[in-house]
Amino acid sequence: LTLLVLSLIPIFFLALLWNIYGFEKYQPVDFDWLKQGWLPLSVGGGLALAVLIWAALKQRGKVARQNSEAVKTGDAVELTLRKGKISLGFGALVLACGSVLLGGATAMSCCLTVNALLDKSPPVLVPVQITHMIQVTHDGMFREYKLQFRRRNDKADLELLTTPQHLATFNLPIGIAHLRSGWLGWHWIETVEPVHLGNKPAGGT
Repeated sequence: LTLLVLSLIPIFFLALLWNIYGFEKYQPVDFDWLKQGWLPLSVGGGLALAVLIWAALKQRGKVARQNSEAVKTGDAVELTLRKGKISLGFGALVLACGSVLLGGATAMSCCLTVNALLDKSPPVLVPVQITHMIQVTHDGMFREYKLQFRRRNDKADLELLTTPQHLATFNLPIGIAHLRSGWLGWHWIETVEPVHLGNKPAGGT
């Protein structure tokens, strides 16, 4: 079990980084997570749990075969430390829950990415109000720049992962959002253009 956990650590961090980027960059709008997101979340979580069980059984069988060969040849036998049922059960539960959550989130992030990158629909221009421009620093090293905005009937802010150069183009708290239909039918915001007095936004009429 310990070897399995150690082998999954690099995969865990890579998937986590991609999940964060996918959710923030390609997040859908007007999205019902229960009705629209249950399928990729369930499939991803189920597959991750199945892979975990398969890997654990394979590792257990490998150790058993090696010990059997070692007994025949007189080599050293690999021993496993006996843990209490509570400790072993808790560790297995944490690993299983973590795998299900990570698998579901990864599958959902992949669907969001596909929904955006394969989208060929024309953008619908929607006026928005700019509410905040945010810079987030992670561990003093990594920075994220976000534009928060609202459409006319929105009760909560929407966010767009962007760049400092893009944020610097906004002189007024208004903009034009490019709303796309999505390859999977999940609407998402591709970008938000600034609006300057006396000028028409690109793509406008």
